[in-house]
Amino acid sequence: MKDMIDKMLKEVKDAKITLMKWERKILAQGGPKEVLHYLRSMRVKLAKCETKLLLTKMRLQLGITP
Repeated sequence: MKDMIDKMLKEVKDAKITLMKWERKILAQGGPKEVLHYLRSMRVKLAKCETKLLLTKMRLQLGITP
């Protein structure tokens, strides 16, 4: 279970990095604001997922069943 959570955390981190790269590209090109808002909202959702995964990981370390 812990390995699976670590794998998911890595995927979330990679996805957040990718979204930030896309945001920078769109900002540099002067792209549409709607796309920027969408990318930022996706990054916020990923951050929430990351938080939940970290909490689950901590619970497992403490021996509390999630």
